[in-house]
Amino acid sequence: MKLYDTPPIAGIYGRVSDNRKGKSASVPQQLSAGETVSQDEGWNLTYRLEGDDGRAASRFSTDKREDWDRLIELTTNAEVQIWILWECSRGSRRPVEWLTFLDLCRENEIVIYVISHERSYDPRIPRDWKILANEGIDAAYEVEMTSKRVGRDKADRAISGIPDGAWPQGYERIYDPKTKALLEQRPSAYAPVIKEIFDQIEQLIPLSRIEEDFATRGILSESGARFRRTSILQTARNPVYMGKRFYKGVMYDGQWEPIIPPAQWYTVNKILDDPKRKTTRPGRRRHLLTYWMTCGVCGETVQRLDRSKRQQRPTYACPPRCVASNQEWVDDYVRDLILEWVGQPEQYRKLTTPKAEGVILAVEGELEALKAEMDQYYALAKQRRLSPVGLAEMEEVYLPQIEAAKERLQDLTTPPPLRALVQPGRELRECWDDMDVPQRHAIVTWLFKGMSLLPSEHKGKHTSFDWRRLKYEWAH
Repeated sequence: MKLYDTPPIAGIYGRVSDNRKGKSASVPQQLSAGETVSQDEGWNLTYRLEGDDGRAASRFSTDKREDWDRLIELTTNAEVQIWILWECSRGSRRPVEWLTFLDLCRENEIVIYVISHERSYDPRIPRDWKILANEGIDAAYEVEMTSKRVGRDKADRAISGIPDGAWPQGYERIYDPKTKALLEQRPSAYAPVIKEIFDQIEQLIPLSRIEEDFATRGILSESGARFRRTSILQTARNPVYMGKRFYKGVMYDGQWEPIIPPAQWYTVNKILDDPKRKTTRPGRRRHLLTYWMTCGVCGETVQRLDRSKRQQRPTYACPPRCVASNQEWVDDYVRDLILEWVGQPEQYRKLTTPKAEGVILAVEGELEALKAEMDQYYALAKQRRLSPVGLAEMEEVYLPQIEAAKERLQDLTTPPPLRALVQPGRELRECWDDMDVPQRHAIVTWLFKGMSLLPSEHKGKHTSFDWRRLKYEWAH
């Protein structure tokens, strides 16, 4: 042990990354032990670094450790003569960091006292340096093995379909009272709220409207927080609600009852992925055709002009004013086009006739199986276990089958944009009047590839809309 003429200046660095199970010494315990050692040895304990509590020190962590940086600064400036650690792994589990610290202590003649060893080490002594260096390497090795073991366990749990991670809203978990092992994950009394989120998105209701609706009705998350657009989106993106789970890009069947059918999950996520949802004008849509219908002359999208002295009624017009027409007339004509198309006997029968649930489930199951198999090949390609040529061959086999299954499923079910409009037992006009503008606009964009407004052939005042001024192309 190095001898000092006056009480040496000492510092203690306390840290524990995770002590929820109570198996490690807490930071207050580490500091208390360091103070006891300092008193027994006659050291002047000047620095107490405890701000990194709860922060990991391995290469897998992104935690910023300000007190470790402070420790390095004090060591570099030789402001400390003795550093006290509970054990070497409390310092760092990164070999480069730990060995750099040892080199600084050796250069500045700083001693390291390890409480769990009940002894001091002088890095200038080769054997002491070797012991400390090996302790650091062992700490890093332990982290690597733990990471590998945890990764293997997670993969096994994913393949087996065992629930993992945070407790999802809409589910409850049942544990064995003795062993605390997970017995079951099942839908809770909150599940209908989750189902309603998917139902509303499937009806093409904007996330902001769902947020407003839930706030008005006082519907909160299970934690008691208000639903925001981000939380609604996270819920809709989570495959756990269709009884699936992802692990490293691959989807596996879960051992729990789904809240929604897989087909609805895929439909909702296709809606969320649709670039048409990202309009050129932010905010809630207030008018049926603005910023979508184009001018037949200049090609720019039409806007809405409010009433003025010259124009007594709200008007659709392009910015250069190549075309203009009474908004109500155009909206009513487009409405009549839609209701006429949907109301055709054969078309209406196709949309409203109940389909055999067993047939739909069979097609859904076929689609899910094909997608899952294709996802497996994508995962193998990502891991470089399948060549690009092999992946292309698999795509040639599976993608046409997936598209065919999607088409069969669409033929068996009413398209999402039309579900609020086509309700057996209700008149089409009644349903249309009950819909809000975003829902009506969704039907327009689903039924038509495009629509443009042409100039009027007759000057002067008009008493009705000239249907020849509207050019459109059906999408179905």
